[in-house]
Amino acid sequence: MKTLIERAEKFRESGDFKESLRLWKKIYQGSLKKMDSYLALDSIIALADIYRIMGSFKKSEKFYLEALDVAEGLDDELSFADALTGLALSKKAVGHWKEALKIVRKARLVYQKNKDNSIHS
Repeated sequence: MKTLIERAEKFRESGDFKESLRLWKKIYQGSLKKMDSYLALDSIIALADIYRIMGSFKKSEKFYLEALDVAEGLDDELSFADALTGLALSKKAVGHWKEALKIVRKARLVYQKNKDNSIHS
């Protein structure tokens, strides 16, 4: 599975989002078969990110909302904040600025609580 993830990320980094999306879907299906909730969560966030990058904001939001549910169930606060951040970017992209700002502020609080300085200075 690790090499498949590496390939999916390589395609994403090179801008081949369709191929990356195809591989992340395959990884997600594999995570369900193996009942690996953490890999499923990573896959859901990756799928949401790629759909957002490709401009499919409704699909992106659907996956971010699913990621929020899974992250909450796993008590994975940083993945929860990552999904919030992605959701905020999707909301912003469709013109829902106020809602996006509320969401990103919520994510910032989670990052600060966990001492993750990746989105604030």
